[in-house]
Amino acid sequence: MDVTKSDAGRRTVSLPSFVVDELARHIAEFSDTTGLVFTSPSGGPIRRNNFRRRIWLPAVHSSVGEPCTFHDLRHTHAALLIAQGEHPKVIQERLGHASIKTTLDAYGHLFDGLDEAAAERLDVGWRTAHTVVSRSRDLRSQVRNFEAGRSLWL
Repeated sequence: MDVTKSDAGRRTVSLPSFVVDELARHIAEFSDTTGLVFTSPSGGPIRRNNFRRRIWLPAVHSSVGEPCTFHDLRHTHAALLIAQGEHPKVIQERLGHASIKTTLDAYGHLFDGLDEAAAERLDVGWRTAHTVVSRSRDLRSQVRNFEAGRSLWL
């Protein structure tokens, strides 16, 4: 295994359950004594060039087409997290960036449009709070009227 660029590169990442299920199925079918999840036909580590030629390129050709690099999966992962509204700090940690600045410099352009969504959420929050305050004022007024002997209209 290669050394990571920073200490943040060595990390534990939570996997979605569908990935855990697929890995469990794969390990049950192809487990061996090497401790490797994926191995070459001879049982050792898969060499990068062999992986690219035998596995990666056929998968790319039958799905999205070229150009598509293995590293593009990392960018897709980040883009999906951003599109789902994940917090940038979580994205930073999942990608193993030592600094949030690295994450935002690389993927900040994907956050476009979030400002409008934030404004909409603030608007909804304000309208909700304003409605609650208005109803509270109306109720206080009605209680004062009731206490003053006037009728109560709820």
